[in-house]
Amino acid sequence: MRNLLNNNNSQAVLALYQQNIAEIKQTNYPILISQVSALAAQAQLLNGDLQQAIMLANQALNAAKSSPNNFALVEAYATLYQIAKAEQNYQQALHYLERKQQIEGEFNANKASQQAAYHTVRSQIEFQNQRISLLDRDNELLVLQQNIYREEVKNSHLLLLLSALLGSIALVFAYRGLAGRKRFKLMAEYDQLTGISNRYHFNYQAKQALRFCQSRQKPVAMILFDLDHFKVINDQFGHATGDWALQQIVLICKQFMRSNDIFGRIGGEEFVIMLPDCELDKASLLAEICRDAVYGIETTSIEYDFSLSASFGVSGSDISGYDVKQLLADADNAMYQAKTNGRNQVVEFSKTVT
Repeated sequence: MRNLLNNNNSQAVLALYQQNIAEIKQTNYPILISQVSALAAQAQLLNGDLQQAIMLANQALNAAKSSPNNFALVEAYATLYQIAKAEQNYQQALHYLERKQQIEGEFNANKASQQAAYHTVRSQIEFQNQRISLLDRDNELLVLQQNIYREEVKNSHLLLLLSALLGSIALVFAYRGLAGRKRFKLMAEYDQLTGISNRYHFNYQAKQALRFCQSRQKPVAMILFDLDHFKVINDQFGHATGDWALQQIVLICKQFMRSNDIFGRIGGEEFVIMLPDCELDKASLLAEICRDAVYGIETTSIEYDFSLSASFGVSGSDISGYDVKQLLADADNAMYQAKTNGRNQVVEFSKTVT
């Protein structure tokens, strides 16, 4: 929808809105409902239907009450500001402009804090790795000290006493090292760049969820997507820019996910979302929303001008069963078909997709 709106194709935006709004409201995703309503309000403004634009903008504001860090608020207030300004209601226009600027500032500040949090966690991990290295060196030093004491101490009683003391110290360091390794094992379950599950941990979570859903005969859907032309981005703009792109994609897709959805990075630019208790058509709708959101990511904030897009494949337990490998394989086949068809699109797996 955003791409259509950027091309001033308001009629297509409104047609898409009318076709999908009832189903979108059934998802009970406040962020999704508010963003779609805000885009439809902008389309009505382009058409000149100010009353409908006001109604849709207010609908977006009401839906976004439970999610204040929502860019749809900025877009809705921008629409109301333009209408009030056009009607020469300057006092109301000023109010809407101030609200837009306030929320936009909070939104940008939140994005900045997320970036800062990522760098903080990364620094902590590096610091903990250094501590492990120091502990290993301390253990080596203890071994050397034990050898020296055995050669120098002639009194067997003193030798036993010193050996017991050194043994106790070694146990303390060994315990600390073991506890540290257990903590880092937990940290190793998540992708350090994006903060979501890595391949190993995703597979573990997915198998648990699949067993639960199968035992209760609940549907499961799988979304697999891959960033288009990612190597070109790395080659032309550098790996730091590529890392930024991957982080932005994760942040924007997480906005549309439920708390029990499982999100993982299973390859360099390949991501997967497992949706427990979700039908295939609902998963395809979510994939389309994520695809549109990825395509709408602005890159000017990092002083480069390039477009991001991704190809999506969707599979479901009604066709693929409850085996994680089969669900991934079928979603991968559908994603490959999306790339073959021209990329930046969603393909739903069926028996005819190979």
